[in-house]
Amino acid sequence: MNRRILLLAASVPCWAAVVVPASAQGFIEVPGLLTQVAAGRAELWGVNSAQEVYRFNAFKTKFVRVAGKLAQVAVGGGSLQPDDATW
Repeated sequence: MNRRILLLAASVPCWAAVVVPASAQGFIEVPGLLTQVAAGRAELWGVNSAQEVYRFNAFKTKFVRVAGKLAQVAVGGGSLQPDDATW
């Protein structure tokens, strides 16, 4: 019993080191007019008033147009491998 508690107590600081503190996160304004934005674990998608779909390209640091039209977008369920699912 004491061994399990000690193991649990030792693992908590390790998990705390993995979590990114809120102070390390930030927002950068990107030009454009999106009416809806959805963020997954590794991806960011948006829709504008003309129902055009955009996916954020981190390498280019801008939203890139994706073929098709949507009234709304939802993202989630992924990790760094594989990509998030987009609905």
